[in-house]
Amino acid sequence: MREKTVRTILRSLDDAFRYYGLPMLKQTQKDISRFMKLGKEPPESLMAGGATVGIVVAAEEQLRKMPEPSTEELKEFCSPTWILPHLRSLAFGYAKKLPKPPGGRPRTLSQQAAKQACREIGELLGDGVRLRDAQVRAALRHGVSFRTIQRAWQANRRARKPQEPAS
Repeated sequence: MREKTVRTILRSLDDAFRYYGLPMLKQTQKDISRFMKLGKEPPESLMAGGATVGIVVAAEEQLRKMPEPSTEELKEFCSPTWILPHLRSLAFGYAKKLPKPPGGRPRTLSQQAAKQACREIGELLGDGVRLRDAQVRAALRHGVSFRTIQRAWQANRRARKPQEPAS
């Protein structure tokens, strides 16, 4: 398919995204590239737009492989009624390639907050406070359960424990 025809169909695809309330392609590409240049992870709201970019890239690859359409076929390609079912199939194909979300319950205490809580416990221990009391204070300060803080403390101890040399 000619480059001009591919661009026309992709413009129609972008219009369809706008029509169905999906993130627009050009703006999403600019926003994602801006985050990548800064070396930061794009926010979750922008990642939905990243899926849009992936769909368009996949569509572009497929269009380039297709023969040049007639005028009637081109009008059909550019109509939202043709784009929607194909967009859906492209989206499912792209979604299957995305990494699966981690299973289980989300963590109530981030790694950074857990490290901070362990630091606070260490400071309290240095001041002569009993371990259990220090853990209770840290749990109250961070708004999590005592057991969550205990797990963070145990994980911190295991991480700091020196490895025994293999014989």
